Amino acid sequence: MTYHETVLSEKRKMCYWIYLNRPEKLNALDTRTWEKLIYELNKACESDSVAVVLTGKGRAFSTGDDIENMLKLNTKQEALNFFNGIKQSLNIMLSCKKPIIALVNGLAVGGGAELLLAADIVVAAENSWFSYPEISLGVIPPILISVGGGVFGFRRAKYLALTGTRFSAYEAKNMGLVDEIVPQSDLEKEAFAIADTLSNYTPESIRSIKKIVYEIYWKDIEKAIDELTNLVITEDAKYRMESFESHKLKPVKNHNIIGNK
Repeated sequence: MTYHETVLSEKRKMCYWIYLNRPEKLNALDTRTWEKLIYELNKACESDSVAVVLTGKGRAFSTGDDIENMLKLNTKQEALNFFNGIKQSLNIMLSCKKPIIALVNGLAVGGGAELLLAADIVVAAENSWFSYPEISLGVIPPILISVGGGVFGFRRAKYLALTGTRFSAYEAKNMGLVDEIVPQSDLEKEAFAIADTLSNYTPESIRSIKKIVYEIYWKDIEKAIDELTNLVITEDAKYRMESFESHKLKPVKNHNIIGNK
């Protein structure tokens, strides 16, 4: 197993595994983690693996951008540099020659849940849950509101962005974010089963499918990320993020969107 600080990787059978490895921070994505994730994604996409598997260590897939890191952003250029991490990661995932399987082993929140929008196949544990709560911090989920409409439909994407509501794995599957739901103990077995299926098909046809989907659904996200960089350095956003860090910000009420199993 290769260790790159906050990201782990290994080759197992026909898959290249990438693990977000900040369990004490619920795999929040700080600058260093974005850099290591970009490095591993590039390496994985050029490997001889059938598929890339992305998951998290501990009880979370990822809680998204590290709030402690965001609080240190004081200028637009600093914000642009920081959020370039998610833009680069998404571009690599979308252009990757290999299919990317995301295994959601727990909560997937904010930027962590936005990464799932760029995965080719999403498998979630039964007890996992999701949220795009950026509005409660005075910012926005740029990927959800720009290209998330291709997954959710734009009205539902807007609702999720405006309310920040939490939803279950079953609701996520009904809305199109999750493809398969399995018991927590079966996540890895399901990933290998999917990779085994994919190994029967030509790499050329897989790349063509990914290319066409990208060209149809993934529009330019520059405007949404630019707006995020404007918001993250405002006084209101700073106050809300500081309140969240000090546990003064109350969690968003959990609405039942579609109905649990």
